[in-house]
Amino acid sequence: LGFLTRSEYNNFPRKMASFFRATEGEIMHSEQLGSRNDVYDLFEKYQAEIKKRGLYDVADVVFHIHRSLRKEGYRGAALDSIVVDEVQDFLQAELALFLACANDKNGLFMTGDTCQTIARGVGFRFEDVRTIFYLASQKCEQRIAVPKILQLSINYRTHAGILNLASSVVDLILAYFPSSTDKLERERAHFDGPKPLCLKETSIDDLCVLLVGSDRTQSKIEFGAHQVVIVRSQAAKDVLPEEFDGALVMTVFEVKGLEFDDVFIYDFFGDSLATEGEWRVLLNNCHEPDGSTPPRAVCFDERKHQVLCEELKQLYTSITRARVSVTFYDSDLAKRGPMWRLLSQNNLVESVSVFNERSQHSGLAKGSCKEEWRRRGLNLFENRCFTLASKSFLLAGDQQWASKSHARGLMQGRTSAGGKDHYLDAAVSYMVSGMLVEA
Repeated sequence: LGFLTRSEYNNFPRKMASFFRATEGEIMHSEQLGSRNDVYDLFEKYQAEIKKRGLYDVADVVFHIHRSLRKEGYRGAALDSIVVDEVQDFLQAELALFLACANDKNGLFMTGDTCQTIARGVGFRFEDVRTIFYLASQKCEQRIAVPKILQLSINYRTHAGILNLASSVVDLILAYFPSSTDKLERERAHFDGPKPLCLKETSIDDLCVLLVGSDRTQSKIEFGAHQVVIVRSQAAKDVLPEEFDGALVMTVFEVKGLEFDDVFIYDFFGDSLATEGEWRVLLNNCHEPDGSTPPRAVCFDERKHQVLCEELKQLYTSITRARVSVTFYDSDLAKRGPMWRLLSQNNLVESVSVFNERSQHSGLAKGSCKEEWRRRGLNLFENRCFTLASKSFLLAGDQQWASKSHARGLMQGRTSAGGKDHYLDAAVSYMVSGMLVEA
C-alpha cells in the first residue's frame, strides 16, 4: 500500500506518533480534537485529492524508491560512508534509504538538533533513529550495531546570555511535550554575554529609534551583512515597513542552518499561529508576588495546545541563529505578554524602552563593507537563498554574481506563477553574468 492502515496507525506506540493519541474503542465527541482517527480521516481525503489531480508527494517518491530497492537492489555508486547533517529534517523513511544504500551499514554518521524540527510533517527524535537501526539489524545478515547518541553539550558559537534563553525554551518543550524531543543535558557556553533585548514599545517608529539611535536622519535603516530580521512568513515579509528594505529578511524556515551576529525577531508572537489563549498556557510557569499562579493562566491540554510545540521550536530556532545579540520586537501586547513575563521573571531578557538611557546609544543596526556583503552573498548562494544572495551581491557591487543569483532564484521558483517568463528572465540574467551555456 505504501501507507499504514487505520488500525496500524491507531496501534502505533505513543512515542512514535506523540502528537495524537490512539482512539480506537473510544467514544469521540464531535468537538474533541487531536485524535488519530481525525488525522486518518484527513489523510484519506488528502490521498483522494492528490489521486484525482494526478499528483504525488515526497513520501510517495520515497516509497517508490524503497519498492525498487526491494525488487532490484541498489545499483548506484558504492557508498562506504554517509554523513547526514540537519538529520531532524528527514522523514524516517528517508533515513532508512541511506541505510539501505550503504555498503557498510555501520558507516552512517548523523548530526542534528531535535529542537529544530520545524519542517511540517516531520516528527524527529534520535531515539527513533536508533529504532531504524534496530529493525534493520533484525532483517540484515550483516551485523548492524544500534548507534550511540553522543551529545555536544558545549556551544562554541554563542554566549551564555543567548544560550540561557534558548535553553529555557527547550525546558518548556520538555515540560509540555516530553515525547516530541530527546531529553538531553543543558548546553553550556564558554563565555558570558548580554541578555537578549525586548522592546517595550509597539510602534515602528520606536523600533527604528532603537535600531538607528536617537539621531535618526535617514528613512531607510542601514543593516549589515552580519544581521538578519526574522519574520514568521512570506506574507509578513511583504508587509514589512519600508525602513527594512536594506535588511536581510528571512522566515524561520529560510534562516535555519545559517548564523548571524545580530538577530532581530520581528512580530514572532503577533504573527503566531497560536492564539492569545494558547500562549496564556505559559502563565502557569509564572507567579504573582504572593507565589500564586496568575489568574488568567489557561490549563494545559496536550491535544488542544499542540500548536505550542511547533511555535516553541520555531522560537528556539530563531534565537539560536545569533552569535552576539538577539532583539525582540512585537506589536501584539496580548500575545507576547505571557512569554515576555516568563522570561523577565526568570531574568533571561532585558526589557528596554526608547525613552530610557538606551535611547541615546548609536543604534543596533550596523553597516558592512562590500567584502563582507560579498562573503554573505556566497554564504546565502551556497544555502540556496538565491534572492537574498542577489541582494547581497548588489550591495557588494558585484553585478555578475548578482545576475547569476537572480537567475538561479528565478529557476528555483519556476513552478510558481509566471510560466515561460521565468525562463526568459533567467536567460537574460545568465547572459548578463556571462553564463551563455546556462542561458
